[in-house]
Amino acid sequence: MRLSLTKLATLLGGGEVVWSEIIPREQWRGARSTAAIEMSRRRINRSLQKFTAQQGLGFIRHSLLGRHAYGNFELDGVHLSDLGMDVFLLNIKVALEGAGCK
Repeated sequence: MRLSLTKLATLLGGGEVVWSEIIPREQWRGARSTAAIEMSRRRINRSLQKFTAQQGLGFIRHSLLGRHAYGNFELDGVHLSDLGMDVFLLNIKVALEGAGCK
């Protein structure tokens, strides 16, 4: 992911590159251990947040999309509900507007 972000930033030549963190889910299909997946997700997000800061890239947090936030997920616990999708897209919109994108 780091290599891809670095290459993308180089290819865009001054364009803003923003990483959207991996959001939590209520369920991870096929996972033997939801706790292990959650730990990996957090580790990856921390690592990429640090990396993007060092490289001058953007990072979008989705703090309102917690696993236990009511109404963010469909009944399957995997897909975002309409409300969850609205929150997700609003976070991206705000981040892009903050980066000077219209």
